[in-house]
Amino acid sequence: MKKGIYLALTTAVISGFSIFASKIFVAKLDPIVFTTLKNLFVAVILTFVILNRRHLQSISKLNRQDILRLTLIGIIGGGIPFALFFTGLTMTSAATGAIIHKTLFIWVAILAYFFLKEKLKSVQIIGYILIMASAIFIAKITKFTLGDGELMILGATILWAIENVIAKRTLKNVSSELVAWARMTVGSIVVFSVVIFQGKSIVITGLSQEQIISVLIGGILLTAYVLTWYKALSYAPASLVAVILTLSTLITSSLSAMFITHNFPVTDFASNALLIVGITLIIYLSIQDKIAKKVTSYKL
Repeated sequence: MKKGIYLALTTAVISGFSIFASKIFVAKLDPIVFTTLKNLFVAVILTFVILNRRHLQSISKLNRQDILRLTLIGIIGGGIPFALFFTGLTMTSAATGAIIHKTLFIWVAILAYFFLKEKLKSVQIIGYILIMASAIFIAKITKFTLGDGELMILGATILWAIENVIAKRTLKNVSSELVAWARMTVGSIVVFSVVIFQGKSIVITGLSQEQIISVLIGGILLTAYVLTWYKALSYAPASLVAVILTLSTLITSSLSAMFITHNFPVTDFASNALLIVGITLIIYLSIQDKIAKKVTSYKL
């Protein structure tokens, strides 16, 4: 489990840098087009990653259920949610979208409890409350409505939570690299279809050098993210990995404060403190639970 925790922490750091970079790059390029190009870039990179004997042999051994799960991961993880999320963002505020997306770890915990039999103790719930309080505190939302845009973002968030559960099961038989490849390749096809449907494909042919560099940097960060994330999922519970990934908001806000706003509000310190305490509590309880299980099995 500890290896999974370290990998999840690495993923959170990568995600924090990636979100920070995206905030800068998306301002220069349509969000859905930017996401599509990033995903296509990652799909190409991961295709080269799996082109070796070990992965090709594992592909030949995939059964029908594995193929179905990999396809679903691509569609509901790397495809449809992105279209829903970015369309929803055009219909609501960024703060509202962010707060809805930050509920991802809660949906993962609920689904993992029912479908992966991951335990959820009452003390852990305190950690979940602290993390959610941190997100609400930093969002500074005074009014919340649930319109079409909000429902689209919520739908995307729930689909990503479902992806976590399917991926966790798939990783029992399939390598993390192959799962990442399926997610990005199938997802790229879906998102690119949306770009064509929206009539935005012409934007791709007119990219400037600066926009191409933005896509390349974003693609490199996304490649590192999916590889470390799925590897973390293969070693640690899905609910724990999802919780640790919320640390990315601290990384992003810190980078924004240092390089963009040059301002460190007291509310951010309070929010980050709640986040760190919540994550630390859940990690500690998860490790203690793992140790207790080992001791019990040893006695038996």
